[in-house]
Formats: sequence, C-alpha cells, structure tokens
Amino acid sequence: MLRHISFLFKLYIIAVCVYTLVGCYRPASRMVQNPASLNQPVPNITYTFPYTNGLLTPSLTPSSTPISDFPLTLGNTWIYSYTVYTENETTSWRVSDTVVATQAQDGYQVTEIQQDVVLTFGYSPPDIKYTPVSEKYWYLSDGSHYYRQNGRLIISQVNRSWLELVLPLSEGLCWYPGPDQRLQVSTTPPPASSRTYGCRIVTGSPAQFDTPAGEFSFCFRLMTPDGGGSSDITFCKGVGMVAENYDESDVRFGYHSILIGYMIH
Repeated sequence: MLRHISFLFKLYIIAVCVYTLVGCYRPASRMVQNPASLNQPVPNITYTFPYTNGLLTPSLTPSSTPISDFPLTLGNTWIYSYTVYTENETTSWRVSDTVVATQAQDGYQVTEIQQDVVLTFGYSPPDIKYTPVSEKYWYLSDGSHYYRQNGRLIISQVNRSWLELVLPLSEGLCWYPGPDQRLQVSTTPPPASSRTYGCRIVTGSPAQFDTPAGEFSFCFRLMTPDGGGSSDITFCKGVGMVAENYDESDVRFGYHSILIGYMIH
C-alpha cells in the first residue's frame, strides 16, 4: 500500500514539473534586421557641436575625408541660427540646409538643397522682409562659378541666376552676384579697383573664424555693398558659409546668420 502511494506521489511530482515547464515556456521572439542596413558603412563621427535646443550636431572628423572648397556632397547639412531685427522687434529661426540630390546635367553639377525653417524666438509676421522659408533651392556649378536658383530649377536660365560664389577665393577678387549687373559689365569678374555697388569683393587674406559650431581656419570675408546697405558673408574652405550679416543703411533693420552645427561627409 505504501509502495503504491509512493508511486502515485512520484507520478504527481513528475506531472507538476512537466506542467510547470510547458506553462512557463514561450517561444523566443526573432530579431529581424533590415538586410540593407548590414551593408551600410559606419562613418567616423564625433559629436562635439551643441546648438540651441540642447541636441548635439554630428560632424565628421577632418581627417576622414578630403577637403574641398565647397563640400556639396549628398547628405551634408548646415544648421544656422538666423535672426531678423527691426526697430521694434527681433525674431529668430533655426535654419537647416541639407543636400538631398546631386547630378551632372548640361555641363553643370546640379545640387539640390532642402531648407527647413523652425521659429525659435519671437513672432514672425507674414510680410516681414528677409524671413526665411522652408523650400528647395539649387546650386549649379561649372567647377568655379556657383549659381543659385530658388523655387524652381531652370538650367537654361543659369546666366540669369544669382552668382553666389566664384572659387577659388583670393583677396581682391570681385564679381557681381546679380545677373543684370553681370550682363552690363562682362563675364569676367572685375578687379577691385573698378568695383561698384553690387560687386561682391573678397576682403583680406584668409583667417580663423569662431562660431558656435567650432573654430574654422582659411576663412574669407565677402562684402557686397548696395544702395540700401551692405552684406557681409564669411566663407570657410571645406565647410561653406558660416556667417552672414546684412544691415540697412538708414534704419535699424537687417538680419544675421551664424553656423551652430553641421555634418560634412
């Protein structure tokens, strides 16, 4: 009798153990990876450039890529703090410019840039001058001349486009960004001695320039006086535009922009 009870007790213990194991078992969920992500190269990125909202902006280390004067590589991003001021108010935005497409077309290297704008301070009246907008714009380059088109790309109208840059920069170089003035003079940048209003002049030799995104070397100042004020741009080799100021002559009105973060591939 006792032997029978012991046998039944053993069967009970075995049944409890089997039930416990089966009840507690759950099939392991599978980790599914995107096959394309397995082949993505991982760049050497250092996170060193904080900007206004506390995030960190990645920037490739200088030694990881060859330096070009104006790096318009796919994926490159520049982030600016942009402020418009008047006699009565000040308004600021965060402006991000990202290269979203590049292609060779009709003898030009065409670079498409997506500009995204976020209001960070103040109120933005719809009719305020110099207000930045979220839009696409394009650079068309023949290797030394960088033309800019906003809103719509029309390659056949490149000679009627704004001439943003003439590279390489050197002290005393001067050109007319506006197409009307270019057509009036010649296609050759005029010498500094004959410059007039509207001519963008490279002033001084390259120097260092400090921004919230870091300190850069080999930077040029580009001054563009016109009838109503003067534009002052700082361009640094290997980075691009790092600062811009425009001040009206007779009133407290203008804008200033400074680089606060960037990512260069």
